[in-house]
Amino acid sequence: MSRLGRPDLKAGFLQAIDLAIFFLLVKPGSCPSVITNAELPNAFLVPNRHLKAMCQQFLDEVREVEEAGG
Repeated sequence: MSRLGRPDLKAGFLQAIDLAIFFLLVKPGSCPSVITNAELPNAFLVPNRHLKAMCQQFLDEVREVEEAGG
């Protein structure tokens, strides 16, 4: 079975996109929590290398399917 059909992969990928969009739309100078919308003391983000690797693998698989004509 292709990993593209796994809901957990899709959910993780979509959550990463949602977070990226949230941080793109945040007003400069403000730093609200994604969950509570409370003001945070800083906007320092620790990179999640595992999530990035999962997203990259997903994109690679999508490209393979597209190249195969699917």
